[in-house]
Amino acid sequence: MIMAKLGLPKSVIQCIGELVHLVKTIYGISSVSYGNTREKLLYGPGQGSTCDPLFWLLCYWVIVSSLDPTITAATFISACQSIIVEITGVSFVDDTSLSVTSEYVNDEYLSVAENQHREVEHLVERLSALSQHWEQLLFTTGVAINFQKSHWYLMTWLWNNGIPCLAMNSQTSASMTLTTDMSSLQEPVPRIEPTSGFRTLGVYVTPSGKFQQQVKVLRSHTESFKANILPSSLTPSEAYCHYTEDKLHVTMCITHSSSVQIYTSACVRSHFT
Repeated sequence: MIMAKLGLPKSVIQCIGELVHLVKTIYGISSVSYGNTREKLLYGPGQGSTCDPLFWLLCYWVIVSSLDPTITAATFISACQSIIVEITGVSFVDDTSLSVTSEYVNDEYLSVAENQHREVEHLVERLSALSQHWEQLLFTTGVAINFQKSHWYLMTWLWNNGIPCLAMNSQTSASMTLTTDMSSLQEPVPRIEPTSGFRTLGVYVTPSGKFQQQVKVLRSHTESFKANILPSSLTPSEAYCHYTEDKLHVTMCITHSSSVQIYTSACVRSHFT
């Protein structure tokens, strides 16, 4: 379907579908082969194949170009209202983050609490529609989503004497359920606190912008690095450079951890000097 969408002739598509695959390792080429059958279709070249990035890019292009334009996502407007950014989500290989913002208009006849409750329902409904649409598009390419390995956040604000703070899950009751594949069974998607970090590309990020969990992880890496580096012949400078390049470089570019937190995590003085 994807190759036909991209304009490949049917003869080429049929040829690719009838390919016989062998596995090549350092020990040689396997004598056993595998390929497409009507009973068991192949969805991709297999784990670790050098063709994976290209094939996933083609799948992703088809998915994005097939998004329903009536399903709006997140809109961010600058304070001066001269800059408007609209975004559906961000993807890195097969990890995708979708987002929506509220389009709810407050009802002047309702209380603040009632308006907030309706806005939360409105947000969950919009995110559910976008997520379900994305799941169905993925399914058409032969990909399935494991909802128990997925999660979602709700960022809504509570005001105390004019000061906003992110509402915790216990303060805003909300849940999201979706179907997967051809099943009609609604499955719950785990909801995470806005202050809880999740690991993405090696860094623990949070919607709240707090990175205490990332600092703890770096501290743990440092302790392990210390145990391995002490018996070595590396100089303190070599050890420190190796550690910062390996563990801190990406983290410092992505997180907003303070210099004190980074310095403490690196344990420069006590471990490497």
